Amino acid sequence: MTVPLEKGSFDVTFRVDDKDAPVTMATRLCSSNAELLGVNQENLNSCVAPVATYLNNAASQFLAQRTLTFPLKLNGVSTTVNFRTDMDTPAKYAYLMCRDNAAAFNISNETYNDCLRGVNDYVTQVLQKYVADRQIPVSLKIGELNFDLKVIPSQEGIINVSQRLCTEHKAALNIDDSSIPRCVEQVGNAVLKNIQERVAAARAQKAAAATAGP
Repeated sequence: MTVPLEKGSFDVTFRVDDKDAPVTMATRLCSSNAELLGVNQENLNSCVAPVATYLNNAASQFLAQRTLTFPLKLNGVSTTVNFRTDMDTPAKYAYLMCRDNAAAFNISNETYNDCLRGVNDYVTQVLQKYVADRQIPVSLKIGELNFDLKVIPSQEGIINVSQRLCTEHKAALNIDDSSIPRCVEQVGNAVLKNIQERVAAARAQKAAAATAGP
């Protein structure tokens, strides 16, 4: 993540699910670059506070884009699921849910496997609908080859999509490792343009429908 400041931009890396990480990272950034940023021990907080707020907001946005929240009812007990789409799997979530909440959901040794199957199947259905609703189809032609992709921009960066395509189809594209960066750049630009065009078309269609009225 890049933090833009008046005296320059700084790249930082931290765990977005660690609530103390933004303050810790902000303190480290401001202390390590105190001379450049024009701060000292007396006014260090004037740097730490805004940087921590920026990192906290960025982390919250990152998590919100990758957290799927939905209700689940198990053995008559209702709960709310917070599913990290970039880290969790339905099977992993079902295992942790049934193992860690056995008493709360009245799960016995005899019903444990039923819990695993039920939670896994339900979360899988919700996740499949979530993915289908957010995927943007992207059609590309590279040389003589056609590629049909499905991209969720908020979940997977365009660079990652491009990297995967160029790497997995290296032989078909007749490129070697040294040519992959150039391929990634070209594919990334094409994917971004395709997505922008589709989003613009969808917005225009929605606007036209709203103007037309019933």
